[in-house]
Amino acid sequence: MSTYLRPTRKGFTMVELLVVIFLLALVLGLVIFNGRRGIDNREQDKAAKEIESAINLARQTATNRMPPAGQPANTPVVRLALVSGTGGAEGSWTLSTIGGGNEQAGRLHRSIQLTGAPDLTLNFLSTGGLSANYTITVGSFNTNRTTTISVKQLTGGVTVSQ
Repeated sequence: MSTYLRPTRKGFTMVELLVVIFLLALVLGLVIFNGRRGIDNREQDKAAKEIESAINLARQTATNRMPPAGQPANTPVVRLALVSGTGGAEGSWTLSTIGGGNEQAGRLHRSIQLTGAPDLTLNFLSTGGLSANYTITVGSFNTNRTTTISVKQLTGGVTVSQ
C-alpha cells in the first residue's frame, strides 16, 4: 500500500499577505492620527503659556510705570495686543508702553486660534490691573480641545484652565 504525501508549501498565500498589510496600515494610521493630535495639544499648551507670560509681563511692566504727568491714576500705561492667526498665518502678541518706549512681540503657532475675541487689546493700569475682566479662549484648528485664560480686572491676575 502506498501513501501519497502532500508536498509542503512554502510562503504565504495572497489573502494572508493582504490581511497583514491591512492590519499594518490600520495601526500606522492610528499612530499618525494620535501623534498629530498630541502635537496640536502641545502647541496649544505652549500658546496658552506664552499668552499667560505676556499678560504677566504686561502687568509687571505696568506696575513699574507711572501715568503721564497730569493724567489720572486710572490711565492705561501698557497695552497688550493679541491677534489670532487666520488662513494658515501665525498669530501674534505685541506688548507696548503707552506714550512710547519699550515694545516686545511674540508669535503663536499657525494652528492656534483665539476664539471669542480674535483681536483683543488689554490696557493695563499703573496698578497692574485692567479696565475690565477678560476671557481668552485658546483653541486649535485641528482639535476640539480648548484652554481658557481668565484675567481679573482689579489685579490683572491670570487663571488658566482646560
